[in-house]
Amino acid sequence: MLAFPEQILQGRFPHRDFLHLYGPGSLWLLAGIYKIFGTTITVERSVGLLQHAGVTFGMFALLKPFGRRIATAAALVALVILIGPLGLSAMAWNGALACAVCALAVGAAACRPNIKHANSLAVLSGVLAGAALLFRPDLVIAVGIGSLAMMFRLGKPQRIRLILGGLATLALYIPHMLISGIGSSLEGMFLEPVFKLRAGRSLPVPPSWNQVDGFLQRAGALRLSGWPLPMPALSHQIFLWFFLVPVSILVVLFGAWRLRKRELSSQRTTALWPAALFCAALITQAVQRPDTAHLSWVTGISFALCIPAVAVLIQQARPTWEVGRSAWLATLPIALILLAVIPFYPLRTYADLVGQTFGRNQFGYEISRNGRVFYFGSAEGAEDAQAVTDSLSERSKPGESLIVGPTDLSRANYS
Repeated sequence: MLAFPEQILQGRFPHRDFLHLYGPGSLWLLAGIYKIFGTTITVERSVGLLQHAGVTFGMFALLKPFGRRIATAAALVALVILIGPLGLSAMAWNGALACAVCALAVGAAACRPNIKHANSLAVLSGVLAGAALLFRPDLVIAVGIGSLAMMFRLGKPQRIRLILGGLATLALYIPHMLISGIGSSLEGMFLEPVFKLRAGRSLPVPPSWNQVDGFLQRAGALRLSGWPLPMPALSHQIFLWFFLVPVSILVVLFGAWRLRKRELSSQRTTALWPAALFCAALITQAVQRPDTAHLSWVTGISFALCIPAVAVLIQQARPTWEVGRSAWLATLPIALILLAVIPFYPLRTYADLVGQTFGRNQFGYEISRNGRVFYFGSAEGAEDAQAVTDSLSERSKPGESLIVGPTDLSRANYS
Protein backbone atom coordinates (compact mmCIF):
# COMPACT_ATOMS: atom_id res chain seq x y z
CA MET A 1 0.00 0.00 0.00
CA LEU A 2 3.05 2.27 0.23
CA ALA A 3 5.67 0.74 -2.07
CA PHE A 4 3.52 -0.28 -5.03
CA PRO A 5 1.76 3.06 -5.65
CA GLU A 6 5.16 4.72 -5.35
CA GLN A 7 6.39 2.38 -8.10
CA ILE A 8 3.71 3.84 -10.37
CA LEU A 9 4.90 7.36 -9.56
CA GLN A 10 8.39 6.24 -10.62
CA GLY A 11 7.14 5.04 -14.00
CA ARG A 12 6.73 1.32 -13.31
CA PHE A 13 3.47 -0.55 -13.78
CA PRO A 14 1.76 -3.47 -12.01
CA HIS A 15 1.86 -6.95 -13.58
CA ARG A 16 4.52 -5.75 -16.01
CA ASP A 17 7.27 -4.35 -13.79
CA PHE A 18 6.29 -5.71 -10.38
CA LEU A 19 4.07 -8.45 -9.01
CA HIS A 20 0.63 -7.28 -7.94
CA LEU A 21 -2.55 -9.17 -7.18
CA TYR A 22 -6.02 -7.75 -7.90
CA GLY A 23 -7.12 -4.71 -9.86
CA PRO A 24 -5.55 -1.32 -10.51
CA GLY A 25 -8.09 0.79 -8.62
CA SER A 26 -6.37 0.84 -5.25
CA LEU A 27 -2.88 1.39 -6.68
CA TRP A 28 -3.86 4.26 -8.96
CA LEU A 29 -6.00 5.92 -6.29
CA LEU A 30 -3.16 5.80 -3.77
CA ALA A 31 -0.62 6.90 -6.38
CA GLY A 32 -2.73 9.96 -7.18
CA ILE A 33 -3.15 10.82 -3.51
CA TYR A 34 0.57 10.31 -2.82
CA LYS A 35 1.38 12.58 -5.75
CA ILE A 36 -0.54 15.37 -4.00
CA PHE A 37 0.10 14.71 -0.30
CA GLY A 38 3.30 12.66 -0.29
CA THR A 39 4.02 8.96 0.21
CA THR A 40 3.70 8.64 3.97
CA ILE A 41 2.07 6.14 6.27
CA THR A 42 -0.19 8.89 7.66
CA VAL A 43 -1.62 9.60 4.22
CA GLU A 44 -2.07 5.89 3.49
CA ARG A 45 -3.85 5.23 6.78
CA SER A 46 -6.08 8.27 6.21
CA VAL A 47 -7.25 6.65 2.98
CA GLY A 48 -7.83 3.43 4.93
CA LEU A 49 -9.93 5.35 7.45
CA LEU A 50 -12.09 6.77 4.65
CA GLN A 51 -12.57 3.26 3.24
CA HIS A 52 -13.80 1.97 6.60
CA ALA A 53 -16.07 5.00 6.87
CA GLY A 54 -17.47 4.18 3.44
CA VAL A 55 -18.47 0.68 4.54
CA THR A 56 -19.87 1.90 7.86
CA PHE A 57 -21.96 4.80 6.57
CA GLY A 58 -22.92 2.86 3.45
CA MET A 59 -24.28 0.04 5.61
CA PHE A 60 -26.19 2.55 7.75
CA ALA A 61 -27.73 4.25 4.70
CA LEU A 62 -28.62 0.92 3.09
CA LEU A 63 -30.45 -0.36 6.17
CA LYS A 64 -32.22 2.88 7.15
CA PRO A 65 -35.61 1.41 6.02
CA PHE A 66 -35.30 -1.03 8.95
CA GLY A 67 -35.09 1.81 11.45
CA ARG A 68 -32.26 3.73 13.04
CA ARG A 69 -31.50 1.13 15.72
CA ILE A 70 -30.99 -1.75 13.32
CA ALA A 71 -29.06 0.39 10.84
CA THR A 72 -26.75 1.69 13.58
CA ALA A 73 -26.16 -1.75 15.10
CA ALA A 74 -25.34 -3.28 11.72
CA ALA A 75 -22.98 -0.43 10.80
CA LEU A 76 -21.12 -0.75 14.11
CA VAL A 77 -20.79 -4.53 13.73
CA ALA A 78 -19.30 -4.04 10.26
CA LEU A 79 -16.82 -1.49 11.60
CA VAL A 80 -15.70 -3.55 14.60
CA ILE A 81 -15.11 -6.69 12.54
CA LEU A 82 -13.51 -5.12 9.45
CA ILE A 83 -11.08 -2.80 11.22
CA GLY A 84 -9.54 -5.55 13.34
CA PRO A 85 -7.27 -7.56 11.00
CA LEU A 86 -5.17 -4.76 9.48
CA GLY A 87 -6.31 -1.62 11.24
CA LEU A 88 -6.41 1.43 8.98
CA SER A 89 -4.29 -0.05 6.19
CA ALA A 90 -5.76 1.02 2.87
CA MET A 91 -6.40 -2.53 1.67
CA ALA A 92 -7.95 -3.02 -1.75
CA TRP A 93 -10.63 -5.28 -0.25
CA ASN A 94 -11.85 -2.57 2.09
CA GLY A 95 -11.99 -0.10 -0.76
CA ALA A 96 -13.96 -2.58 -2.85
CA LEU A 97 -16.40 -3.25 0.00
CA ALA A 98 -16.89 0.47 0.56
CA CYS A 99 -17.74 1.03 -3.11
CA ALA A 100 -19.97 -2.07 -3.31
CA VAL A 101 -21.96 -1.33 -0.14
CA CYS A 102 -22.40 2.31 -1.15
CA ALA A 103 -23.50 1.15 -4.63
CA LEU A 104 -26.23 -0.93 -3.02
CA ALA A 105 -27.26 1.95 -0.75
CA VAL A 106 -27.41 4.47 -3.62
CA GLY A 107 -29.23 1.96 -5.84
CA ALA A 108 -31.81 1.34 -3.13
CA ALA A 109 -32.30 5.10 -2.79
CA ALA A 110 -32.90 5.37 -6.55
CA CYS A 111 -35.71 2.79 -6.22
CA ARG A 112 -37.74 4.84 -3.74
CA PRO A 113 -41.02 6.23 -5.10
CA ASN A 114 -41.07 9.90 -6.05
CA ILE A 115 -37.35 10.24 -5.32
CA LYS A 116 -35.66 13.25 -6.87
CA HIS A 117 -32.62 12.68 -9.08
CA ALA A 118 -33.37 8.96 -9.50
CA ASN A 119 -31.49 8.93 -12.80
CA SER A 120 -28.38 10.47 -11.26
CA LEU A 121 -28.51 8.05 -8.33
CA ALA A 122 -28.73 5.11 -10.73
CA VAL A 123 -25.66 6.34 -12.61
CA LEU A 124 -23.78 6.79 -9.34
CA SER A 125 -24.73 3.28 -8.22
CA GLY A 126 -23.31 1.88 -11.44
CA VAL A 127 -20.12 3.92 -11.12
CA LEU A 128 -19.60 2.69 -7.54
CA ALA A 129 -20.23 -0.93 -8.55
CA GLY A 130 -17.68 -0.57 -11.35
CA ALA A 131 -15.22 1.06 -8.95
CA ALA A 132 -15.54 -1.92 -6.60
CA LEU A 133 -14.40 -4.16 -9.45
CA LEU A 134 -11.49 -1.84 -10.24
CA PHE A 135 -10.30 -2.51 -6.69
CA ARG A 136 -11.05 -6.24 -6.62
CA PRO A 137 -12.07 -7.90 -9.91
CA ASP A 138 -12.55 -11.20 -8.04
CA LEU A 139 -15.71 -9.61 -6.59
CA VAL A 140 -17.35 -9.81 -10.00
CA ILE A 141 -19.89 -12.46 -8.99
CA ALA A 142 -20.86 -10.70 -5.75
CA VAL A 143 -21.12 -7.24 -7.31
CA GLY A 144 -22.78 -8.63 -10.42
CA ILE A 145 -25.51 -10.57 -8.64
CA GLY A 146 -26.17 -7.73 -6.19
CA SER A 147 -26.41 -5.17 -8.99
CA LEU A 148 -28.60 -7.47 -11.08
CA ALA A 149 -31.04 -7.89 -8.20
CA MET A 150 -31.07 -4.12 -7.72
CA MET A 151 -31.73 -3.55 -11.42
CA PHE A 152 -34.99 -5.50 -11.23
CA ARG A 153 -36.18 -2.99 -8.63
CA LEU A 154 -35.44 -0.01 -10.89
CA GLY A 155 -37.44 1.43 -13.74
CA LYS A 156 -36.12 0.95 -17.26
CA PRO A 157 -34.54 4.45 -17.58
CA GLN A 158 -32.68 4.02 -14.29
CA ARG A 159 -31.68 0.47 -15.19
CA ILE A 160 -30.01 1.64 -18.39
CA ARG A 161 -28.19 4.41 -16.56
CA LEU A 162 -26.91 2.01 -13.90
CA ILE A 163 -25.49 -0.27 -16.60
CA LEU A 164 -23.89 2.62 -18.48
CA GLY A 165 -22.35 3.98 -15.28
CA GLY A 166 -20.84 0.60 -14.49
CA LEU A 167 -19.52 0.01 -18.02
CA ALA A 168 -18.00 3.49 -18.23
CA THR A 169 -16.10 2.88 -15.00
CA LEU A 170 -14.97 -0.60 -16.01
CA ALA A 171 -13.64 0.88 -19.27
CA LEU A 172 -10.72 2.15 -17.18
CA TYR A 173 -9.40 -1.41 -17.35
CA ILE A 174 -8.61 -0.86 -21.03
CA PRO A 175 -5.70 1.59 -20.59
CA HIS A 176 -4.45 -0.43 -17.63
CA MET A 177 -4.29 -3.64 -19.66
CA LEU A 178 -2.78 -1.89 -22.67
CA ILE A 179 0.00 -0.46 -20.51
CA SER A 180 0.71 -3.56 -18.41
CA GLY A 181 -0.05 -6.16 -21.09
CA ILE A 182 -3.22 -8.17 -21.52
CA GLY A 183 -1.71 -11.55 -20.64
CA SER A 184 0.18 -10.28 -17.59
CA SER A 185 -2.85 -8.35 -16.37
CA LEU A 186 -5.18 -11.35 -16.64
CA GLU A 187 -2.62 -13.50 -14.85
CA GLY A 188 -2.16 -11.03 -11.99
CA MET A 189 -5.78 -9.95 -11.58
CA PHE A 190 -7.75 -13.16 -12.11
CA LEU A 191 -5.68 -16.33 -12.28
CA GLU A 192 -3.14 -15.86 -9.47
CA PRO A 193 -5.49 -14.44 -6.79
CA VAL A 194 -8.20 -17.07 -7.39
CA PHE A 195 -6.82 -20.20 -9.05
CA LYS A 196 -3.03 -20.14 -8.58
CA LEU A 197 -2.49 -19.42 -4.91
CA ARG A 198 1.20 -19.65 -4.10
CA ALA A 199 2.16 -22.25 -1.51
CA GLY A 200 2.86 -19.61 1.10
CA ARG A 201 -0.71 -18.27 0.81
CA SER A 202 -2.50 -21.61 1.18
CA LEU A 203 -4.00 -22.69 4.50
CA PRO A 204 -5.93 -25.82 5.55
CA VAL A 205 -9.68 -25.82 4.88
CA PRO A 206 -11.29 -25.95 7.36
CA PRO A 207 -8.82 -24.41 9.83
CA SER A 208 -7.10 -26.73 12.28
CA TRP A 209 -8.84 -27.26 15.60
CA ASN A 210 -5.72 -27.70 17.75
CA GLN A 211 -3.31 -25.19 16.23
CA VAL A 212 -3.25 -21.76 14.61
CA ASP A 213 -2.26 -22.29 10.98
CA GLY A 214 -1.28 -18.82 9.77
CA PHE A 215 1.87 -16.99 10.85
CA LEU A 216 0.09 -13.64 11.02
CA GLN A 217 -2.50 -15.10 13.40
CA ARG A 218 0.25 -16.49 15.64
CA ALA A 219 2.01 -13.12 15.52
CA GLY A 220 -1.22 -11.38 16.49
CA ALA A 221 -1.41 -13.48 19.63
CA LEU A 222 1.87 -11.95 20.82
CA ARG A 223 0.10 -8.65 21.49
CA LEU A 224 -1.40 -9.15 24.95
CA SER A 225 -3.97 -6.53 25.88
CA GLY A 226 -6.17 -8.52 28.25
CA TRP A 227 -9.76 -9.73 28.03
CA PRO A 228 -12.00 -9.81 31.11
CA LEU A 229 -14.16 -12.78 30.05
CA PRO A 230 -13.33 -16.47 29.52
CA MET A 231 -12.88 -17.40 25.88
CA PRO A 232 -12.12 -20.51 23.79
CA ALA A 233 -8.58 -21.30 22.69
CA LEU A 234 -7.41 -19.20 19.77
CA SER A 235 -7.39 -22.10 17.30
CA HIS A 236 -10.90 -23.06 18.43
CA GLN A 237 -12.13 -19.53 17.78
CA ILE A 238 -10.77 -19.54 14.22
CA PHE A 239 -12.29 -22.98 13.58
CA LEU A 240 -15.71 -21.91 14.87
CA TRP A 241 -15.49 -18.59 13.03
CA PHE A 242 -14.98 -20.43 9.74
CA PHE A 243 -18.24 -22.34 10.15
CA LEU A 244 -20.09 -19.24 11.29
CA VAL A 245 -19.50 -17.81 7.81
CA PRO A 246 -21.93 -20.12 5.94
CA VAL A 247 -24.33 -20.14 8.90
CA SER A 248 -24.56 -16.34 8.93
CA ILE A 249 -24.96 -16.19 5.14
CA LEU A 250 -27.81 -18.73 5.26
CA VAL A 251 -29.53 -16.70 7.98
CA VAL A 252 -29.26 -13.54 5.86
CA LEU A 253 -30.58 -15.31 2.76
CA PHE A 254 -33.47 -16.90 4.65
CA GLY A 255 -34.49 -13.63 6.30
CA ALA A 256 -34.27 -11.75 2.99
CA TRP A 257 -36.29 -14.46 1.22
CA ARG A 258 -39.02 -14.38 3.86
CA LEU A 259 -39.15 -10.59 3.67
CA ARG A 260 -39.37 -10.70 -0.13
CA LYS A 261 -42.31 -13.11 0.05
CA ARG A 262 -44.24 -10.82 2.40
CA GLU A 263 -43.17 -7.40 1.09
CA LEU A 264 -42.21 -7.83 -2.55
CA SER A 265 -42.00 -4.12 -3.38
CA SER A 266 -41.12 -2.60 -0.01
CA GLN A 267 -38.08 -0.43 0.65
CA ARG A 268 -36.87 -3.01 3.17
CA THR A 269 -36.86 -5.74 0.51
CA THR A 270 -35.09 -3.43 -1.93
CA ALA A 271 -32.35 -2.92 0.65
CA LEU A 272 -31.94 -6.46 2.00
CA TRP A 273 -32.50 -8.79 -0.96
CA PRO A 274 -29.69 -7.52 -3.26
CA ALA A 275 -27.40 -7.16 -0.23
CA ALA A 276 -28.11 -10.76 0.80
CA LEU A 277 -27.17 -12.05 -2.66
CA PHE A 278 -24.02 -9.92 -2.64
CA CYS A 279 -23.16 -11.29 0.80
CA ALA A 280 -23.68 -14.91 -0.25
CA ALA A 281 -21.13 -14.61 -3.06
CA LEU A 282 -18.46 -13.38 -0.61
CA ILE A 283 -18.11 -16.90 0.83
CA THR A 284 -15.36 -17.69 -1.68
CA GLN A 285 -12.99 -15.42 0.25
CA ALA A 286 -13.39 -17.42 3.45
CA VAL A 287 -12.97 -20.76 1.67
CA GLN A 288 -10.02 -19.61 -0.41
CA ARG A 289 -7.83 -18.71 2.58
CA PRO A 290 -9.49 -19.12 6.00
CA ASP A 291 -7.30 -16.84 8.09
CA THR A 292 -8.70 -14.20 10.42
CA ALA A 293 -8.35 -11.42 7.83
CA HIS A 294 -10.43 -13.21 5.20
CA LEU A 295 -12.97 -14.39 7.77
CA SER A 296 -13.30 -10.78 8.94
CA TRP A 297 -13.70 -9.51 5.40
CA VAL A 298 -16.72 -11.79 4.89
CA THR A 299 -18.38 -11.71 8.31
CA GLY A 300 -18.00 -7.93 8.49
CA ILE A 301 -20.84 -7.98 5.97
CA SER A 302 -22.70 -11.19 6.82
CA PHE A 303 -22.84 -10.59 10.60
CA ALA A 304 -24.01 -7.03 9.99
CA LEU A 305 -26.79 -8.17 7.64
CA CYS A 306 -27.84 -10.87 10.11
CA ILE A 307 -29.29 -8.13 12.31
CA PRO A 308 -32.01 -6.93 9.88
CA ALA A 309 -32.57 -10.51 8.67
CA VAL A 310 -33.17 -11.85 12.19
CA ALA A 311 -35.29 -8.79 13.02
CA VAL A 312 -37.52 -9.63 10.05
CA LEU A 313 -37.94 -13.22 11.23
CA ILE A 314 -38.80 -12.05 14.75
CA GLN A 315 -41.31 -9.48 13.48
CA GLN A 316 -43.00 -12.08 11.29
CA ALA A 317 -43.17 -14.58 14.15
CA ARG A 318 -44.31 -11.97 16.72
CA PRO A 319 -46.10 -9.20 14.79
CA THR A 320 -47.50 -7.64 17.99
CA TRP A 321 -44.07 -6.96 19.47
CA GLU A 322 -42.61 -3.47 19.32
CA VAL A 323 -40.04 -2.82 16.62
CA GLY A 324 -37.51 -1.81 19.26
CA ARG A 325 -37.74 -5.21 20.94
CA SER A 326 -37.08 -7.09 17.71
CA ALA A 327 -34.10 -4.81 17.02
CA TRP A 328 -32.48 -5.60 20.36
CA LEU A 329 -33.22 -9.33 20.09
CA ALA A 330 -31.78 -9.42 16.56
CA THR A 331 -28.57 -7.76 17.73
CA LEU A 332 -28.16 -10.05 20.75
CA PRO A 333 -26.92 -13.21 18.91
CA ILE A 334 -24.21 -11.28 17.08
CA ALA A 335 -23.17 -9.56 20.31
CA LEU A 336 -22.92 -12.94 22.08
CA ILE A 337 -20.84 -14.40 19.26
CA LEU A 338 -18.41 -11.48 19.38
CA LEU A 339 -18.22 -11.55 23.18
CA ALA A 340 -18.12 -15.28 23.90
CA VAL A 341 -17.29 -17.30 20.77
CA ILE A 342 -14.73 -15.28 18.74
CA PRO A 343 -13.73 -12.35 20.97
CA PHE A 344 -9.96 -12.45 20.43
CA TYR A 345 -9.72 -10.84 17.00
CA PRO A 346 -12.76 -8.65 16.32
CA LEU A 347 -13.81 -7.25 19.69
CA ARG A 348 -10.62 -7.54 21.74
CA THR A 349 -8.59 -6.01 18.91
CA TYR A 350 -11.07 -3.16 18.50
CA ALA A 351 -11.05 -2.51 22.26
CA ASP A 352 -7.24 -2.47 22.14
CA LEU A 353 -7.24 0.06 19.28
CA VAL A 354 -9.70 2.30 21.10
CA GLY A 355 -7.63 2.05 24.28
CA GLN A 356 -4.48 3.08 22.42
CA THR A 357 -6.34 6.08 21.01
CA PHE A 358 -6.83 7.28 24.59
CA GLY A 359 -3.28 6.46 25.69
CA ARG A 360 -3.79 2.99 27.18
CA ASN A 361 -1.14 0.35 26.49
CA GLN A 362 0.20 2.15 23.44
CA PHE A 363 2.95 0.61 21.36
CA GLY A 364 4.78 1.29 18.13
CA TYR A 365 8.40 2.35 17.69
CA GLU A 366 9.67 4.61 14.92
CA ILE A 367 11.98 3.72 12.07
CA SER A 368 12.71 6.90 10.11
CA ARG A 369 14.71 8.13 7.13
CA ASN A 370 14.58 11.50 5.39
CA GLY A 371 11.39 12.49 7.17
CA ARG A 372 9.55 9.26 6.34
CA VAL A 373 8.46 7.15 9.30
CA PHE A 374 7.33 3.57 9.74
CA TYR A 375 6.38 1.89 13.02
CA PHE A 376 7.42 -1.47 14.40
CA GLY A 377 5.88 -3.38 17.29
CA SER A 378 9.15 -4.24 19.06
CA ALA A 379 11.45 -1.62 20.55
CA GLU A 380 14.49 -3.85 20.06
CA GLY A 381 13.49 -4.69 16.49
CA ALA A 382 12.91 -1.03 15.66
CA GLU A 383 16.32 -0.10 17.08
CA ASP A 384 18.04 -2.77 14.98
CA ALA A 385 16.12 -1.75 11.86
CA GLN A 386 17.01 1.89 12.44
CA ALA A 387 20.70 0.97 12.70
CA VAL A 388 20.52 -0.97 9.43
CA THR A 389 18.64 1.89 7.74
CA ASP A 390 21.19 4.47 8.90
CA SER A 391 24.10 2.31 7.74
CA LEU A 392 22.57 1.69 4.32
CA SER A 393 21.77 5.38 3.96
CA GLU A 394 25.43 6.22 4.50
CA ARG A 395 26.69 3.60 2.04
CA SER A 396 24.14 3.95 -0.75
CA LYS A 397 24.32 6.18 -3.79
CA PRO A 398 21.37 7.70 -5.68
CA GLY A 399 19.84 5.22 -8.14
CA GLU A 400 21.12 2.09 -6.40
CA SER A 401 18.76 -0.74 -5.45
CA LEU A 402 19.09 -3.32 -2.71
CA ILE A 403 17.18 -6.53 -2.06
CA VAL A 404 17.49 -8.15 1.36
CA GLY A 405 15.81 -11.45 2.16
CA PRO A 406 16.22 -15.05 3.29
CA THR A 407 17.94 -17.43 0.82
CA ASP A 408 16.18 -17.40 -2.56
CA LEU A 409 13.09 -15.36 -1.54
CA SER A 410 10.76 -18.23 -2.47
CA ARG A 411 8.98 -18.07 0.88
CA ALA A 412 7.88 -14.90 2.65
CA ASN A 413 8.26 -14.60 6.40
CA TYR A 414 4.50 -14.24 6.91
CA SER A 415 3.56 -17.38 4.92
